[in-house]
Amino acid sequence: MMLRRLVTVVLLSLAACYEPASEFDDSLILYVFGPPSEILRRGGSPDLFDFATTHWRFYDDYLDLQAAACDDDTDGGKPDWPYLWRHGTEGLGFDSTNGRYYGRRAGLDVSPLGIVVMQTDDRLWTFAADGGAPLHADLRSRSGGGPDMAAFATDTLVWTDGDGAPSLYDFGQPREPFETWKVVYSWRQAQGQAGSFDYWFQPSPAVQRDGTLIWTSGAGVTRALKPTGEVKWQAPANEGPLLVTEDDVVIRSNSGDFVAFDDDGGVRWHAPTPSDATRLVGSALVDEGRYPSTVIPMLYRTSVGALLVTRRTSDGAQIAMLDTRDAGNIGGPEVIGADRNGSLFINAADTETGYSLAARTPALQELWRAPAQKLEFAPIVSETGDRLVTIDSKCRVKLIDRYTGNTLASHRMVGRPGRFLPRYINGVLYVVAEFRAHETVKPSEMQGRVRPDGGIIDVSDYGCFSAPYINSRLCPPVEADNTRRVYALYAFQVE
Repeated sequence: MMLRRLVTVVLLSLAACYEPASEFDDSLILYVFGPPSEILRRGGSPDLFDFATTHWRFYDDYLDLQAAACDDDTDGGKPDWPYLWRHGTEGLGFDSTNGRYYGRRAGLDVSPLGIVVMQTDDRLWTFAADGGAPLHADLRSRSGGGPDMAAFATDTLVWTDGDGAPSLYDFGQPREPFETWKVVYSWRQAQGQAGSFDYWFQPSPAVQRDGTLIWTSGAGVTRALKPTGEVKWQAPANEGPLLVTEDDVVIRSNSGDFVAFDDDGGVRWHAPTPSDATRLVGSALVDEGRYPSTVIPMLYRTSVGALLVTRRTSDGAQIAMLDTRDAGNIGGPEVIGADRNGSLFINAADTETGYSLAARTPALQELWRAPAQKLEFAPIVSETGDRLVTIDSKCRVKLIDRYTGNTLASHRMVGRPGRFLPRYINGVLYVVAEFRAHETVKPSEMQGRVRPDGGIIDVSDYGCFSAPYINSRLCPPVEADNTRRVYALYAFQVE
């Protein structure tokens, strides 16, 4: 161990004497972090040379200077909903992930102990939920890119993806300097030379209470994978949303029907398509992952319209059925949130106002309806149950009275949501907005600019340690690149 540290410090010292070019050699990227005095001074830090957690300040300054990507001002008369904290970073952009594209939205999660984790490309970011301080930016090896996933199995174990298959990281074990979080399980390593289609997988935030991950491989198999690496069960399945209820019932859409599985993989219940319906379109109604309700809505197309059906998650028994033509002037539900008791909050295309948000009982009786924007995610019900949170396509996060539908406050984010499912825990909402930079901005260009709080930007705060490294791959600019996006992670106090 001591020999490895000595060799690493020698490499770092040599690298510090290296004259940076416009592009660094990849072999030096992890080692060029500053003069030897700085290296030795920080020798006791658990995040030694983790430059990204300091360079985050550049992205924060950059976000402060950006105008919102949306020009919507429909809530201009409502109180602003200030965020608790916000941080920014860059990553690859996937246009196909917007618009409720399942299997690409599982890159954000929060543990009960207060660790926020977000995966973007080859970095696994971790933050303190209280205050948002960046803790670490784990550099991971991923061949050919792949889907992003971050889903806590326990307080300190997090499921993520490694080379296109599930891996389990342990945040509870200490890290040595220059090392990533410890990988305690890797499906790819465990399976050896399994079929390549079995490696590619649909990432999922669907995790049971014992940490079991429910995921679907490219070979068309849904598995229940325990943190030990044991496969509890597997079943044939097509791609679609995966849900895990509070009672650990796994629900998924498959071949036009909804199927629920017991903990041993046996079919718990099967919801066939109603006789007067032509196909199921309900997979686009609810957000995948941990499902908070005892009632699940399903939407079916008919030859003349649509049928909205509610069923119990425990046994699949039908509660009610509603022909949307009889529901007033709504053209059809698009996103539905639910509370623990089965009350539904439905965002629908409305033939009169464009979009509406309505509250209905499990029996589908309407309680109220209010004009709304098109929502990107299912409405979220607060822990006390008296507030709703909505996130719409116009960059707005809104706090709503769940009993009346009145907007209490709203905030226009710097970008649109879509890639990361929001997370709500301990009264705080975590949501990611994204936008494409239209011009390249270098860290050096921020020198001397004035922050919103009146402070003057000093680029030496960006963690490059040596002036020649500014604007290099160590301290990179925000690039005007169609393949990349800027991401802003927000935290909002809900209650």
